[in-house]
Amino acid sequence: MSTGHEQICAVSAKSAVTCWTYTSKGSQILYVPHRMRKEDSALRVHSGNHKNCAIGTDAKLTCWGSVEGNNYKEQFDDIVKQMSMGKDYFCYIKINPNPDVIDRAGQLECYNTVLGYKIGVPAGLKKDVKYVSVGLGQICAIKR
Repeated sequence: MSTGHEQICAVSAKSAVTCWTYTSKGSQILYVPHRMRKEDSALRVHSGNHKNCAIGTDAKLTCWGSVEGNNYKEQFDDIVKQMSMGKDYFCYIKINPNPDVIDRAGQLECYNTVLGYKIGVPAGLKKDVKYVSVGLGQICAIKR
């Protein structure tokens, strides 16, 4: 389960994502792409500022949200180890899909969710990243 700006998302016991909000009229179900709504589709979900991302059972990342009432979806082809989302940014660790690679440290990728573009990361964090955490206007990462 994850809480974002005016929204909550959860992965069910059957690995499907549901997102909702609460208004003066009660609970309201929010848009979730079909890929993440079906059973056996999601491992984890993260919510931010009108944006959500889920790591699928195929380890690929799907992000979605609403901008001025218009729903959108982004699909990433990267194999994702871990991700984190804050108010204005989200980051994920992209790993080598080769199953023979035992140490699953990876490359850090970060995006500005407000302006919708990829942001640079320090040169020392371009590889061998084990964990990332995104907060309010800050990003922290742990290398192996």
